[in-house]
Amino acid sequence: MSKWYKYVVSALILIQLVLALLIVSGLNTRVISITCLITTIALIPLLLAINQSIRERYNFYEQIIDSFPNPMSVTDLDMQWTFVNKAATDPLGVERKDVLGKHCSNWGAEICNTKNCGVHSLRENRPQTFFAQWGKNFRVDTKYIHGLKGEKIGHVEIVTEISEKVALKNIYHEVQRISEQVTRGSVQLNESSVSLAAGSTEQAASMEEIGSSTSEILSQANQNAQQAAEAKNLAAEAENAASDASNQMEQMVSAMSEINKSSEAINKIIKVIDEIAFQTNLLALNAAVEAARAGQHGKGFAVVAEEVRNLAGRSATAAKETSTIIEESMANVKSGGTIAKSCADSLNGIVDKIHQIVNVANAIDQGSVQQTQGLRQINEGMSQIDKVVQSSAASSEETSAASSELSSLAQELQKELESIRAIEGLLDSSDNNSGSSQSGSQPLLEA
Repeated sequence: MSKWYKYVVSALILIQLVLALLIVSGLNTRVISITCLITTIALIPLLLAINQSIRERYNFYEQIIDSFPNPMSVTDLDMQWTFVNKAATDPLGVERKDVLGKHCSNWGAEICNTKNCGVHSLRENRPQTFFAQWGKNFRVDTKYIHGLKGEKIGHVEIVTEISEKVALKNIYHEVQRISEQVTRGSVQLNESSVSLAAGSTEQAASMEEIGSSTSEILSQANQNAQQAAEAKNLAAEAENAASDASNQMEQMVSAMSEINKSSEAINKIIKVIDEIAFQTNLLALNAAVEAARAGQHGKGFAVVAEEVRNLAGRSATAAKETSTIIEESMANVKSGGTIAKSCADSLNGIVDKIHQIVNVANAIDQGSVQQTQGLRQINEGMSQIDKVVQSSAASSEETSAASSELSSLAQELQKELESIRAIEGLLDSSDNNSGSSQSGSQPLLEA
């Protein structure tokens, strides 16, 4: 276009020079008019060529702007469209010529006719505004168009879909929140793991002491169980011995009773012997009387009668002494029987008590066995608990190492977030202007 512009300028200068020469040469007006007409006719092809070049240039730049993927519109100071690209008209299903001259609010965006409108925002020194509609997020960049003298003659608005940046921004904030929580959690986890490790170490020492004490108690319980078993055996032997003594005592009581019966029988025999001695003494006395009457002839018989009488007296005396001894023996036997019966009763009581002692010893033995088994189970449980405590201590150390690694990962994540934060247009002061409203209308601006 600059080449044709130079041609036109050169032709006009040449025409002015020719007219000046004609005027200076004194030619008449008709000749000058004819010359101007001829010159004008000669310039028509040049002007047509210039017009064609301008149209080609306009079409060239129009295609360039139409190839721009973002909706772009140009409005005058009255906010009426003077140009829109195809990215703005295609969603409307209209031609460019159908919307030129109309008010820009015909786009139907939710920010139209509001303070967040692109033009209104620009006039308030806010060249960017944001809105959410049709399930998408958009940014509107607005700038003034200036004339050759620098005066404001219109506005240009470019709409950019920023749904991905909004989603990325939301992800960024969520990841940042999670990162902060992970950092705090890793610190707390580290502190808890250190505390758990210290507690596990103390528990391990306590469990070792408890295990040692339990082993000692178990050893004592085993000794108690053995002694209880021995006591049980001794009690059983004592019970058998007491039972045997009781049986023997009963036999002795029975024997004493038989002796008492035999003593009574002997006493009766002694009484018979005493009566016989008494009768014999009477007979001897009568024989002596008869011998005395007989005189010399009865002298030998008197001697025999005297001897019989003496023998009968001694027999009576012996029988009397024997009877006394037997009565004393019977009294002693009776007393011994009473004592033996009392001893038998006492032995029976002792047998009963020993039987109770045996039962108690059996219960103690069973309790000792159960106690030993329980202590053995407790000892095994303590061993398992000790293993668990040792495992917990090792796990707490692993947890501490994992929390440290997690803290390092959180720091690396923060560094990565710093890189995301550096993305242009991701985080700015317009966050408060972005919304998430939905509209039921057909989308008008699409990237």
